[in-house]
Amino acid sequence: MSKKKVLEICQIGRSSFYYKVRNGRAGRPCPGVTRTRKGLWVTDSKVIEDIVELLAGEFVDYGHYKTTIHLRDEKGYVINHKKVYRLMRENKLLVLNRQSFNTDKRQWVKELVPDPQTEFSYLEFDIKYIYVQGRRANAQVLTVLDVFSRWNMAGRPVAPYRQVEHQAG
Repeated sequence: MSKKKVLEICQIGRSSFYYKVRNGRAGRPCPGVTRTRKGLWVTDSKVIEDIVELLAGEFVDYGHYKTTIHLRDEKGYVINHKKVYRLMRENKLLVLNRQSFNTDKRQWVKELVPDPQTEFSYLEFDIKYIYVQGRRANAQVLTVLDVFSRWNMAGRPVAPYRQVEHQAG
């Protein structure tokens, strides 16, 4: 009896019958060497030493992409960012604990805004620095708001215009 007939009777697919369990990673094995621009071959352990040396510097917190750029430009390696990522991951050189940002809406502003009961009980002051195009001058504008009614009490310049003077030197 043929294998095909036996597999039909047992209701087993041919792919299941011929499947072989592989140990390790799928795909082509890693070569373990890296080429330099001069045509020399360097072991991955030397590349890892260069990465560790780079990351040991003060205030250096590079990820795999910036590390790749450094290895290409400064060390002269012909190297792919995916290979650098693999080397850094295997040697635990990646910074994976990035700070997570709180996506909740911020509530602290509500606590800072007073709860006015009547008009003119709380006033807000805002000073802005603006450029006046026609006069080629700068001015400061003071805005005074009533918190209860949100009424703008004053929106006038508080500093005189300063002319831009060009002096011959």
